[in-house]
Amino acid sequence: ARYLGEVMKGMAGMDRQKANGVIKAIMKAMESHAGEVKGNTTRFTEVYDLKTAQPKQEYVDYLERAKEELARCGVPYR
Repeated sequence: ARYLGEVMKGMAGMDRQKANGVIKAIMKAMESHAGEVKGNTTRFTEVYDLKTAQPKQEYVDYLERAKEELARCGVPYR
């Protein structure tokens, strides 16, 4: 949820033309990953440490790489 909030906050207030350009860049960047997506198949226990209820470092690293990719597409993180 925090990750999506960061994306939405960065995109908030962006004019329609610029936002459309960002979305087109994201879609182009994600084309190569389309075959990998099989729906929401990640289980809570695969993402979170059950003892601490914190995301596992592997997942945090994955989200950071995704944020970097979105930033290259034009998402202005604040």
